[in-house]
Amino acid sequence: MIFEFYELQIIKHHYYVDALNNSIQRTIHIPGIRGTIYDRNGKEVATNKPVYVIYYNLEKQTSIEEKHKLFIQLEKVVEKNGDSLIDEVPISKQSPFVYTSSKSQVRNFLYGVPYDTDLQREELETYTAEELLNYLKKRFKIADTYTMEEVRKLIGIEYELYAYSYKQYERVKLSDEVSSQTTLYLQEQSKVFPGITVEVEARRTYPYGEALSSILGYTGKITSVQSKNYISKGYHLWEDVGQMGLEKSLEASLHGESGEEVIAVNQKGQRAATLNTKEASTGASIYLTIDADLQLATYKSIEKRLSEAIIERLSQKSNPLTSKEVLCSIIRCNTLQIALMQQASEGTMQFDIYQRLMVAYNALDPVIASTISLKDLLLEGFSNGTLVKEKEILLALNEQKVISLSLKQMSLLKSNLEGTTEDYIITLFKSGSLKPSQVDVTPSSGAAVIVNVKTGEVLSQVSYPTYDNNQMVSSFSEYWPIVNSDSRSLLWNRSMQTLKAPGSTFKMLTAIAGLEEGVITPEDEILDEGIYKKAGVPYPKCWVANTNGTTHGKVNLKKALAVSCNYYFYEVAMRLENLSKKPFDVANIFSYYGKKLGLDHVTGIELEESEPCISNPSAFLNRQLKTALNTYQGEIAENRIKRIQSVKEIMRQGMLNELPIDFPMDTEQAKYYKQRLALAIEPMVQKELTPIYEELLIEIYKTIDLRLKENASLFIEQWIEKALIGADTKKIEITIKQSMVADIQTWVREILDAHLDDVQDAMNNDEILDAYETTYTQLYRQLIRNSDKKEEANVVKIQLQRIKTLKNNNFEDILLKIRQNMINIIVNDLLDGVELKWSDGITVRSAIGQGDNVFSPMQIARYIAAIANGKYMCDLTLVKGMYDYTKATYYTQLDTKKTPLDLKEETILAIHEGMSAVTSEPNGTAYGMLKDLGISIAAKTGTAEEGNHAHSWFVGFAPTDNPEMAVVVTLYDTDRLGSYGQEVAKDLISCYFKQKR
Repeated sequence: MIFEFYELQIIKHHYYVDALNNSIQRTIHIPGIRGTIYDRNGKEVATNKPVYVIYYNLEKQTSIEEKHKLFIQLEKVVEKNGDSLIDEVPISKQSPFVYTSSKSQVRNFLYGVPYDTDLQREELETYTAEELLNYLKKRFKIADTYTMEEVRKLIGIEYELYAYSYKQYERVKLSDEVSSQTTLYLQEQSKVFPGITVEVEARRTYPYGEALSSILGYTGKITSVQSKNYISKGYHLWEDVGQMGLEKSLEASLHGESGEEVIAVNQKGQRAATLNTKEASTGASIYLTIDADLQLATYKSIEKRLSEAIIERLSQKSNPLTSKEVLCSIIRCNTLQIALMQQASEGTMQFDIYQRLMVAYNALDPVIASTISLKDLLLEGFSNGTLVKEKEILLALNEQKVISLSLKQMSLLKSNLEGTTEDYIITLFKSGSLKPSQVDVTPSSGAAVIVNVKTGEVLSQVSYPTYDNNQMVSSFSEYWPIVNSDSRSLLWNRSMQTLKAPGSTFKMLTAIAGLEEGVITPEDEILDEGIYKKAGVPYPKCWVANTNGTTHGKVNLKKALAVSCNYYFYEVAMRLENLSKKPFDVANIFSYYGKKLGLDHVTGIELEESEPCISNPSAFLNRQLKTALNTYQGEIAENRIKRIQSVKEIMRQGMLNELPIDFPMDTEQAKYYKQRLALAIEPMVQKELTPIYEELLIEIYKTIDLRLKENASLFIEQWIEKALIGADTKKIEITIKQSMVADIQTWVREILDAHLDDVQDAMNNDEILDAYETTYTQLYRQLIRNSDKKEEANVVKIQLQRIKTLKNNNFEDILLKIRQNMINIIVNDLLDGVELKWSDGITVRSAIGQGDNVFSPMQIARYIAAIANGKYMCDLTLVKGMYDYTKATYYTQLDTKKTPLDLKEETILAIHEGMSAVTSEPNGTAYGMLKDLGISIAAKTGTAEEGNHAHSWFVGFAPTDNPEMAVVVTLYDTDRLGSYGQEVAKDLISCYFKQKR
C-alpha cells in the first residue's frame, strides 16, 4: 500500500496531472457550407465569400462590470474602423430614443427579452422606447456610470447574449462582418479583449443584388420565433437559414450540415488534444431556370420605363407631378435616412437639418413627442415649409450618396435655396442617379414575367421595387428597420403575390368559352352600340364610348381582340347566360374554362403565391365573407370594445320591433297592433337588458371567435351553398344572413338562455299582462264599432278573457323575439358594408376582366403560355435541377405537370389570329409600339381600374407561328401612362431574341 501511494504521488505524479488537465472536453462546431445557386447557364447568382466575424465566448468567466467595459471598448474599435456589431433592438441609437420598427415587430422583439410573466411582457408593449431602455438597463444590470447612448449599445449586445443564457458553452456571434483593420487590431490586442475572437466564415452574397432578390430571398440568423423548429432539426442558433425566397423554400437542400471537433482543453482553457472530428458538409447546388442576363435586362427595363413615366408627369405633360411631391415621397420611403443625419458632421447640410429637426422635436408637448417619429416630424416640416426647403433636401441626399450632383449643380443650389426643383429631379431621373425605387409616387412599381411556353420554365421574374438582399445579409440590423417601415412593401413579391383584375387580358378566356360553347363563331359580327342595355343598370359601356362617345361598329372576334371592344364581350357573356336557364351558369362557364387555362389555382412555382380568383358568385361571396370575418377576427382589443359599444347602442334603440297577436285581421291592422304591443313592452325589456348588454355581448363574441377559429372556411362554404341553390339573385344576401343567424343562435344558445332566464325572472309579469290587455282592449273597441267586424270582435273578446292564463306563452314570444333580433343585429354588424349581391351587370363586367377577377402576373403568364402552345396547361417552375455533393449525383428537376387543354384546334387558331391583330393591324391596341420590331407577336393589352387609379397590362407570346416565350408586364397606378408597359414588353422580347441570335 505504501508503495502504491508512493507510485501515485511521486513516480506518476506528472502523468496523472496531465491526464487531469487534459480531461476537460469541449466541442467546437464547424459551420457547414451553403450550396451555391446558379442560373440556367451556370452563372453564380447566390454564393459564399469569406468574411471576418467577431464571436464572444460565454464560458469566459468575468464580472458583469468587466464584461460591459469590454463591450464598450469593442464598440469603439469597431466604429473607428467603420464596422458595426449586430444590433436587433428596434430603438434608435441616439436620443431622442424612438422605436424604429412597427408595433408587430416590437412585439416580436419583446419575446426575446427578459420578463417574468406574460402579463409583464404585455405591459412592456405599452412602454415608450425610453422606458423600455430603462427597463432593459435594469434587467441587464448596466451601471449608471454609462451614458444612455452607451446603455443603448450594451443592450444591443446583451440582447444577443440573452438568447444563449441557457447555453453557456456556446459562442455568440457579435458581428456579421468586420474589416481587416478591426481583425488585425483585435488579434494583436487579444489580451485586452478576453473572450473575443475573430474567425473566418462564409457569408452569403448575391452578385445580381436587387435584380434577383425577389426570387432568391436572403439568409439570416435563426430568430427567436424560428428557434424551436430549427433546433429540433439539429440546427445551432448561430447558423444562418433562408429567410425568404428560394433560400427559404429550398433550405433543406441548400443547408450544409455543420461538423464538429471534440477537443481536450487544460485548466487554462487551452487546446491539449483533438479527440474526434466530424467534417462539415456542403449543401446542394441549385440550378435555376432563370436566365440571369435576361433577368437583369427585365429589371433595368422596368426601372427605365418607370423613370420615363415619372419624367412625363414632372414635365406636366400628363397627370402633373410636382418636385415637392417627389421629395416628400423620398422622405416617406426612407431614401433620406435620419439615422445618417444623426451622425453627420458639423458644417454639412444634414447636420443643419437635423439640428432644426431636434429644436422642433424638443418644442413638442411630451405626450405628442412620444407618439410622433422624427421622420413624420421632418415630413410635416417639409410639407408645410417651416423646417426645410426642397434644395436643402437635394443637398442632403447628395451628402448621403443617394444621388450624385455635379459641383456646378451643388453651387447653384447653395447660391439660392428658394424655389422648386423639377428640372434638377428630371435630370437626375434621366441620368439614372435617381431611380423609381427611391421614390413613392405613381407610377413607380410593376412586375414582369417571361416563361417558356412549352416547358413552364420561368426565364425571368421581376418585382419592382424590391429590397437589396446583400444588405439584408451584411447590414441587417441597420437595413431591416428601413425596409420594414417602408409603406411600399418591398418584401412583397408583386409578380406572385399581388392580385389585380386582369382587365382586357381576360377577354381571350371569354372568347374561348363563347367559341367552345357555340354561341359565337370567329366570323360572327356583333354591332357595338356603345352602351350595353341588356344587363341592367348602371349600363356598362364600351371604352371608346367612355373615351370619345363613338363605337367600334360591326365587330367580329379578330377585330374585337385587336381593338379590345368591351361591347362584343358583354354580348358573348349574355349569350352564354341565355344558353342555360340555371342561375349564374355563365359564371360557372368562366370558371370551367378558367380551370382549363390554370386561372383557378396557384402555378406550382417554388415560392409563396397568393390564391387567384375567377369572378363567379361562389368565389365572389367567399372572398367577401372571408374578408369581413378576417377583419372581425383580426381586430385589436380597442376596436372590439368599439364594436360592442356600437352594437349595444343599436340594441338599446329597440329589441322588439313587433310581437305576435293571435287573431284574424288585415295585414296593415295586424302590423299596427303588433308594433303597439312591442312599444308597450320595450321599456320593460330594456330596463333588464341594459345592465347586462356588455357582459352578454362579450360572451357572445368570444363564442363566435372560437367557432370561426375552428373552421370559418367550412361555415362560409355552407352559407354560400345554401344561398346559391336555385337562388334568386335578389335573395342571396337574405339567405346568407339567415344561415349565419341560425348558426350563431345555435352557438350561443346556452349563453342566451342563461341570461334571458334572469331577464324573465326580473321582469314584472303583471305589467306585461297589462300591456297585452291594453292592446287587445283597444283592438276590441275598434272592431265592435264596425258592424261588419262583429265576428272578429268576438274572437278578440275570447282572447282577452284568456290572457291571464297565457303568461308563459307571452314570455316565450318576447324572449324569442329578443333572441332573433339580438343575433340579427350582430350579423348585420359583422356584414356591415359587405357587398353580397350578384347581378347580370357583374357577369358582363367579369367577361372583360373586371368583377371579382384577380390574378398575379405569374398566374397570367401560365394562362398565356397555355394559349400559346394551345395543347396543354403547364405548371411553372424556377428550379431546373440540383447537384448533391453528399451523393455526387445530378438530379434533374422532374418535368412540370402538364394538363391537356382539350380545346378545338380552330378555337386556338381564332384566338391566335385575334391576338396577332393587336400588334400587326393598324387598329390594334399595340400596333404603334410593336409594328417595327421585326418579330411576329401575338398580344393583348389591358387596363384594370381600382379606386382612382388604373393598372396597365401587356401579355403576349412570340413568335406567333411557333411560340417559344410568353411575356407578361404589369405596371401599377399608371393611369394614362399605360403605354410604358408596352415599352417594357418590347424591350424584353427584343432582348430574348437578341440573346438567341
